[in-house]
Amino acid sequence: MATVHTGAAAIEKQSFFTRLNASFDKYFEAISVFPTIFIILLVILVPTILVVYQGFYTKDIILRIMKFVGMGNYVRALSGVDVDFYRYLGHTMLYVVLATTVGLALCILIAVLLNSRIKFRGVFVACFLLPWMVPPVTAAIMWKWMLNDSYGVLNYLLVVTGFLDRMFPFFSHSLSAWIWLIWVDIWYNSPFFIIILFAGLQRIPDDIIDAATIDGAGRWHFFTHVTIPYIKPEIQICLILRTIFVLRNFDFVYVFTRGGPVDSTEVLATYIYKVSMHFLKQGYGSAMSVIMLVMCALFTVFYLLTVKAEVEA
Repeated sequence: MATVHTGAAAIEKQSFFTRLNASFDKYFEAISVFPTIFIILLVILVPTILVVYQGFYTKDIILRIMKFVGMGNYVRALSGVDVDFYRYLGHTMLYVVLATTVGLALCILIAVLLNSRIKFRGVFVACFLLPWMVPPVTAAIMWKWMLNDSYGVLNYLLVVTGFLDRMFPFFSHSLSAWIWLIWVDIWYNSPFFIIILFAGLQRIPDDIIDAATIDGAGRWHFFTHVTIPYIKPEIQICLILRTIFVLRNFDFVYVFTRGGPVDSTEVLATYIYKVSMHFLKQGYGSAMSVIMLVMCALFTVFYLLTVKAEVEA
């Protein structure tokens, strides 16, 4: 009798684990994705909701009092009451246009050169990846030391080679500060986009290359009529990501110039930081952060709609 009960219990136990295993197989995709979704919700969505919430309030840090002002913070920024907002927004747009266009053109050129079957291509690819391995703040500090007008090694080399008569304070002049700021941003972020474009170049079929060679297509004709059309999806992805990266860039500007000299290199990201942390206007800073988020979203939607229109055409 005991044997019968034991066998029934074993069958029931086995049935339970069988059902559990079947359920696990059925919902495997959802179970696998859940940890990632949870982390995204915890790290991205929750802070974003808090920032949007704070944008409708003014906050007294000392007295710990929050006062609801509705759209007051947004009206202050967008209506021109805060004249600095549009000035620094203009600086940000200048930064985005120059760093994106020059950086993307340079990335395409390097990717094409790497794809031209040069010797030691693996070594060059590894060298181009080195900047991406350095934390952005560390990279900014390194370049700032190299360009220092008292002990900077790069400044010293420019004097020794005769390009400069004396050590030059690059970050004390608006034009030179912008030039080096844009250059370091391009130097640091280019490896990521070079790899994307290089991978896109690998998709060009060999028969297309052979046909163009037989037809006598020159390098420029091949570049404009074969290379660019084939890697257009990769270029558009790089354009979206590059724009977003530059638009929200804080590290290089803050470490390099702190918005100086005076406020000539102040961008929206550093201005939001100063308003929130230095002036303790966290509600207004949150509102400007939401505006920046909306700008990033609009840029992304615009690019995606452009891509969709070209595909449908």
